[in-house]
Amino acid sequence: MHQASLRFSMLITDKSTVILDTCILIHFANADCFSILRELSGMEFITTQHVILEVTNKSQLKKVNDCINSGLIRVARLATPRIMEDYFSLCRRLGKGESSCIALASANNWIVCSDDKKRVPKTIKNRLGINHLATTGDLLETAVTQSIISETEKSEIQNRMNRH
Repeated sequence: MHQASLRFSMLITDKSTVILDTCILIHFANADCFSILRELSGMEFITTQHVILEVTNKSQLKKVNDCINSGLIRVARLATPRIMEDYFSLCRRLGKGESSCIALASANNWIVCSDDKKRVPKTIKNRLGINHLATTGDLLETAVTQSIISETEKSEIQNRMNRH
C-alpha cells in the first residue's frame, strides 16, 4: 500500500468527514465511479458551492448534482464570520474551491481530498497536518483495502480518470 494511502486509511474513524475539491469531483465524474464513494465505510462526503461552480462541463456537473441530490455528497456552507474571513484570506493564494474546502476543514477538523500537488498540500500541512490530506489515489486504495474494488479495477478507473 502506498504511504499516503496507508496514512489516509489510518485516519478514518467511525465517521470521518472528507471534503472534496473540484479535481476529485471531476475525476470521479469522468470515470463514472461515484458509486465507490457510496460503498466506502466510515466516511461522509462534503463539498461546497464554490467547488460546484468550478465544475463547468455539463456532463460532469450533472453527475455531481445527482450525487448531491441522492445524499451521497452534502453541500456545506461557509456559515460563520471566522470561516468566511479564513476563506477570503486563503483566496489570496488559492482558488475559490480549494479555499472553501480548506477553510471548512480547518474549522471542523475535516480531511481535504484534493489532487493539487503544490499549494494545497503545503497549506493543509501548515494548518491541519499532512494527515488531513487525501487524494483520488487514497480513496481508490481505500476502496481496494475495503474490498470494494480489485487492483485491476482500480487501474482501469485510474485510466478512465486520466483519459480526460
